[in-house]
Amino acid sequence: LAYMLMHVFNVGVGMTFSGGLIDLTLFGIMQGNAKTNWLNVVWVGLVYFAVYYALFTVLIKKFDFKTPGRDDAEEVKLYTRADVNAKNEAGGANQNDQVSALILKGLGGADNLSDVDCCATRLRITVKDSSKVSEALLKSSGAAGVIIKGNGVQVIYGPKVTVIKANLEEFIASGAKIDIDENISVEGVSKADLEKIYDLIKENVEFVEEESDLQEESSQQEQEEKYYCPECGAEITLDMTHCPKCGVEFEFEEDEE
Repeated sequence: LAYMLMHVFNVGVGMTFSGGLIDLTLFGIMQGNAKTNWLNVVWVGLVYFAVYYALFTVLIKKFDFKTPGRDDAEEVKLYTRADVNAKNEAGGANQNDQVSALILKGLGGADNLSDVDCCATRLRITVKDSSKVSEALLKSSGAAGVIIKGNGVQVIYGPKVTVIKANLEEFIASGAKIDIDENISVEGVSKADLEKIYDLIKENVEFVEEESDLQEESSQQEQEEKYYCPECGAEITLDMTHCPKCGVEFEFEEDEE
């Protein structure tokens, strides 16, 4: 609607990334109203302010619309720099941050990190040894994907990556141990389930080994139960009626059970 109104009022103010006051000054005011009609931006902005103010006043006061900072489920508190420093000195900064612990473990530990940075959606890490990087652990921390090129690792988290990066840096600075919860899942499978799977595989492997041992014993028995010609000593089988070497005829007696 705002873009349509700008077109209707013939506004020609250019924009870069933000479209804020600096853009309005450089590409609108300094170019002259006769060229850009920048004054119409002010009138439309005032109308938008009035509509937004009235709308959210009604939603909040009458319908108790929950806006950021007004959620009853969590306590809202503003922390000062002194509070943050005191928390860091006490060693309590993100000590129980399981996501940061998973990320750090998946990257091979703090000693394997050369640089930690992020862009709009990805955590960009430079590691010393990429062979220590575990894609499974990184994905279990909530990552949508992992890209490894040389010593560069990109972990895709989306727009929340700035918060994840800040928490990871605090976790590393706190010197907390990488203590991962026993019940935390790796690619959707909990540690308890992994242990059950391992036990099941182990039982099957033992069963296969036992079956292999039985087959080997049976083969040894068959090798031991060989028959020889009583005349020349040549090896014969149960389906033979005469010796292939000396030609003597013979019959096998069936064992009575």
